[in-house]
Amino acid sequence: MVTADEKKALLELHEWVVNDSLSNKMKDELCFGEMIICYFSSFSRNNPDAKGCWKRWISYRDDSPLKDVNFRRVREFFETGLFNVAYDKENRPVFVINTKHYDDSFGPEITAKASILFLTSLLWNIRDNSFDFDALRKGVCIC
Repeated sequence: MVTADEKKALLELHEWVVNDSLSNKMKDELCFGEMIICYFSSFSRNNPDAKGCWKRWISYRDDSPLKDVNFRRVREFFETGLFNVAYDKENRPVFVINTKHYDDSFGPEITAKASILFLTSLLWNIRDNSFDFDALRKGVCIC
């Protein structure tokens, strides 16, 4: 669960995003999880505030191979079993990409979008049917 302060900050960021012209232009392609990741990214000393992180992300998305991705192909990509989740000794999530036999036949656009969706899915607690930001608070290792 998010804390009261995190919820307030996320709602403020959402309100700002809703009124952002570039975000509105791309609204059919964006996921709420992308905004959540931008919010938590702002905790890093090396990143700007949440709005700044969102501006960087949305600018990248607007001019990247992620734009207009074929979601049928993304689903096919997931069905390959390329992604897995494990936990280290301190119970932190480890995001595993099994690339040993992967031939990149889906291309960088599908791989990038699927990676974003998969990472976002780590934030969902199926038991409670709600977002659980434990993975972002503890850190996520990508192998």
